[in-house]
Amino acid sequence: GTAPLELVGRVNVLGLRLLSDLLFERIVDGGTVVNVASIAGNTWKRRVRPILELLATPTYEEGVAWWNANVPTIGTDPYSFSKEVVVVHTMQLAGRGIARGIQVNDVGPGPTDTPLLPAFRTQTGADQMDWLNAQVGRVGTPADIAEALTWLAIGEHRWLNGNHLTVDGGLSAGMQARWVDTRSSPDGRA
Repeated sequence: GTAPLELVGRVNVLGLRLLSDLLFERIVDGGTVVNVASIAGNTWKRRVRPILELLATPTYEEGVAWWNANVPTIGTDPYSFSKEVVVVHTMQLAGRGIARGIQVNDVGPGPTDTPLLPAFRTQTGADQMDWLNAQVGRVGTPADIAEALTWLAIGEHRWLNGNHLTVDGGLSAGMQARWVDTRSSPDGRA
Protein backbone atom coordinates (compact mmCIF):
# COMPACT_ATOMS: atom_id res chain seq x y z
CA GLY A 1 0.00 0.00 0.00
CA THR A 2 2.90 2.37 0.50
CA ALA A 3 4.83 1.31 -2.62
CA PRO A 4 4.96 3.62 -5.65
CA LEU A 5 1.89 3.57 -7.90
CA GLU A 6 3.56 2.00 -10.93
CA LEU A 7 5.30 -0.71 -8.89
CA VAL A 8 1.99 -1.78 -7.35
CA GLY A 9 0.45 -2.17 -10.81
CA ARG A 10 3.43 -3.95 -12.31
CA VAL A 11 3.73 -6.48 -9.47
CA ASN A 12 0.15 -7.08 -8.31
CA VAL A 13 -1.68 -6.93 -11.64
CA LEU A 14 0.34 -6.78 -14.81
CA GLY A 15 3.03 -9.23 -13.76
CA LEU A 16 0.38 -11.69 -12.58
CA ARG A 17 -1.52 -11.34 -15.85
CA LEU A 18 1.64 -11.81 -17.92
CA LEU A 19 2.67 -14.88 -15.90
CA SER A 20 -0.83 -16.33 -16.26
CA ASP A 21 -0.76 -15.80 -20.02
CA LEU A 22 2.69 -17.36 -20.39
CA LEU A 23 1.92 -20.44 -18.29
CA PHE A 24 -1.77 -21.14 -18.82
CA GLU A 25 -1.37 -23.47 -21.80
CA ARG A 26 1.25 -25.45 -19.87
CA ILE A 27 -1.13 -26.26 -17.00
CA VAL A 28 -2.30 -29.85 -17.18
CA ASP A 29 -5.95 -30.53 -17.89
CA GLY A 30 -7.71 -30.74 -14.54
CA GLY A 31 -5.06 -28.59 -12.89
CA THR A 32 -5.54 -25.66 -10.56
CA VAL A 33 -4.49 -22.04 -10.32
CA VAL A 34 -4.70 -20.11 -7.06
CA ASN A 35 -4.06 -16.37 -7.08
CA VAL A 36 -3.49 -14.22 -4.00
CA ALA A 37 -5.80 -11.23 -3.76
CA SER A 38 -6.78 -9.56 -0.49
CA ILE A 39 -9.87 -8.52 1.40
CA ALA A 40 -9.05 -5.17 -0.23
CA GLY A 41 -10.34 -6.82 -3.41
CA ASN A 42 -13.78 -7.52 -1.93
CA THR A 43 -15.12 -4.26 -3.38
CA TRP A 44 -14.37 -5.14 -7.02
CA LYS A 45 -18.00 -4.63 -8.08
CA ARG A 46 -17.67 -0.89 -7.46
CA ARG A 47 -15.08 -0.58 -10.23
CA VAL A 48 -15.86 -3.44 -12.59
CA ARG A 49 -15.89 -1.23 -15.71
CA PRO A 50 -12.34 0.15 -15.29
CA ILE A 51 -11.12 -3.27 -14.16
CA LEU A 52 -12.37 -4.82 -17.38
CA GLU A 53 -10.82 -1.97 -19.38
CA LEU A 54 -7.44 -2.63 -17.79
CA LEU A 55 -7.69 -6.38 -18.27
CA ALA A 56 -8.58 -5.82 -21.94
CA THR A 57 -5.31 -4.00 -22.67
CA PRO A 58 -3.53 -6.32 -25.12
CA THR A 59 0.06 -5.94 -23.93
CA TYR A 60 2.00 -5.49 -20.72
CA GLU A 61 3.19 -2.06 -21.88
CA GLU A 62 -0.34 -0.91 -22.73
CA GLY A 63 -1.45 -2.15 -19.31
CA VAL A 64 1.26 -0.06 -17.65
CA ALA A 65 0.18 3.00 -19.66
CA TRP A 66 -3.50 2.44 -18.74
CA TRP A 67 -2.55 1.96 -15.07
CA ASN A 68 -0.47 5.13 -14.90
CA ALA A 69 -3.11 7.21 -16.68
CA ASN A 70 -6.19 5.98 -14.82
CA VAL A 71 -5.39 4.68 -11.34
CA PRO A 72 -4.66 8.09 -9.76
CA THR A 73 -8.36 8.98 -10.24
CA ILE A 74 -9.92 5.53 -9.86
CA GLY A 75 -11.61 6.19 -6.49
CA THR A 76 -9.51 4.00 -4.23
CA ASP A 77 -5.86 3.47 -3.38
CA PRO A 78 -3.65 1.61 -5.90
CA TYR A 79 -3.20 -1.45 -3.66
CA SER A 80 -6.94 -1.98 -3.20
CA PHE A 81 -7.61 -1.46 -6.90
CA SER A 82 -4.85 -3.91 -7.78
CA LYS A 83 -6.42 -6.58 -5.60
CA GLU A 84 -9.87 -5.88 -7.07
CA VAL A 85 -8.31 -6.52 -10.48
CA VAL A 86 -6.83 -9.82 -9.23
CA VAL A 87 -10.31 -10.98 -8.21
CA VAL A 88 -11.78 -10.24 -11.65
CA HIS A 89 -8.72 -11.65 -13.44
CA THR A 90 -9.26 -14.87 -11.48
CA MET A 91 -12.86 -15.00 -12.68
CA GLN A 92 -11.75 -14.47 -16.28
CA LEU A 93 -9.16 -17.25 -16.04
CA ALA A 94 -11.79 -19.56 -14.56
CA GLY A 95 -13.79 -19.21 -17.75
CA ARG A 96 -10.72 -19.68 -19.91
CA GLY A 97 -9.87 -22.97 -18.21
CA ILE A 98 -13.31 -24.49 -17.92
CA ALA A 99 -13.12 -26.56 -21.14
CA ARG A 100 -9.91 -28.17 -19.84
CA GLY A 101 -11.21 -28.69 -16.30
CA ILE A 102 -8.77 -26.17 -14.86
CA GLN A 103 -10.05 -24.61 -11.65
CA VAL A 104 -9.00 -21.03 -10.96
CA ASN A 105 -9.73 -19.39 -7.62
CA ASP A 106 -8.14 -16.80 -5.38
CA VAL A 107 -7.56 -16.29 -1.70
CA GLY A 108 -8.30 -12.92 -0.12
CA PRO A 109 -6.32 -12.67 3.12
CA GLY A 110 -7.17 -10.15 5.79
CA PRO A 111 -4.47 -8.60 8.01
CA THR A 112 -1.69 -11.18 8.18
CA ASP A 113 1.53 -11.20 10.18
CA THR A 114 3.99 -10.82 7.29
CA PRO A 115 6.73 -8.28 6.55
CA LEU A 116 4.05 -6.17 4.79
CA LEU A 117 1.94 -5.76 7.94
CA PRO A 118 3.83 -2.69 9.24
CA ALA A 119 3.20 -0.87 5.94
CA PHE A 120 -0.50 -1.75 6.12
CA ARG A 121 -0.54 -0.65 9.75
CA THR A 122 0.94 2.71 8.69
CA GLN A 123 -1.50 3.10 5.81
CA THR A 124 -4.55 2.02 7.81
CA GLY A 125 -3.55 3.63 11.08
CA ALA A 126 -2.41 1.77 14.20
CA ASP A 127 -5.68 2.25 16.11
CA GLN A 128 -7.75 1.12 13.12
CA MET A 129 -5.57 -1.97 12.52
CA ASP A 130 -5.76 -2.89 16.21
CA TRP A 131 -9.54 -2.49 16.09
CA LEU A 132 -9.82 -4.67 12.97
CA ASN A 133 -7.75 -7.44 14.53
CA ALA A 134 -9.67 -7.25 17.81
CA GLN A 135 -12.93 -8.01 15.97
CA VAL A 136 -11.75 -11.57 15.27
CA GLY A 137 -9.35 -11.95 18.19
CA ARG A 138 -5.99 -11.79 16.42
CA VAL A 139 -4.07 -11.04 13.27
CA GLY A 140 -3.85 -13.86 10.73
CA THR A 141 -0.72 -15.94 10.31
CA PRO A 142 0.95 -17.12 7.12
CA ALA A 143 -0.08 -20.66 8.14
CA ASP A 144 -3.75 -19.56 8.18
CA ILE A 145 -3.45 -18.38 4.59
CA ALA A 146 -1.37 -21.39 3.53
CA GLU A 147 -4.15 -23.75 4.65
CA ALA A 148 -6.59 -22.11 2.25
CA LEU A 149 -4.04 -21.91 -0.57
CA THR A 150 -3.18 -25.58 -0.15
CA TRP A 151 -6.81 -26.67 -0.06
CA LEU A 152 -7.58 -24.72 -3.23
CA ALA A 153 -4.45 -26.02 -4.97
CA ILE A 154 -4.67 -29.72 -4.10
CA GLY A 155 -7.74 -30.30 -1.92
CA GLU A 156 -10.97 -32.06 -2.81
CA HIS A 157 -13.34 -29.61 -4.48
CA ARG A 158 -14.60 -30.64 -7.88
CA TRP A 159 -17.15 -27.85 -8.39
CA LEU A 160 -15.33 -24.75 -7.15
CA ASN A 161 -14.20 -22.37 -9.86
CA GLY A 162 -13.84 -18.61 -10.20
CA ASN A 163 -14.23 -17.88 -6.50
CA HIS A 164 -12.70 -15.30 -4.21
CA LEU A 165 -12.22 -17.10 -0.89
CA THR A 166 -11.98 -14.57 1.93
CA VAL A 167 -9.57 -15.75 4.64
CA ASP A 168 -9.81 -13.18 7.42
CA GLY A 169 -11.14 -15.00 10.49
CA GLY A 170 -14.67 -13.77 9.72
CA LEU A 171 -13.88 -10.03 9.70
CA SER A 172 -15.51 -9.34 6.33
CA ALA A 173 -18.51 -11.51 7.17
CA GLY A 174 -18.96 -9.68 10.46
CA MET A 175 -18.96 -6.31 8.75
CA GLN A 176 -21.42 -7.43 6.09
CA ALA A 177 -23.75 -9.25 8.50
CA ARG A 178 -23.39 -6.47 11.10
CA TRP A 179 -22.18 -8.58 14.01
CA VAL A 180 -19.15 -6.30 13.94
CA ASP A 181 -20.24 -2.87 15.14
CA THR A 182 -18.56 -0.73 12.48
CA ARG A 183 -19.66 2.42 14.35
CA SER A 184 -17.01 1.60 16.95
CA SER A 185 -14.26 1.79 14.33
CA PRO A 186 -11.66 4.43 15.29
CA ASP A 187 -11.68 6.02 11.84
CA GLY A 188 -15.37 5.48 11.14
CA ARG A 189 -14.77 3.75 7.81
CA ALA A 190 -14.66 0.06 8.66
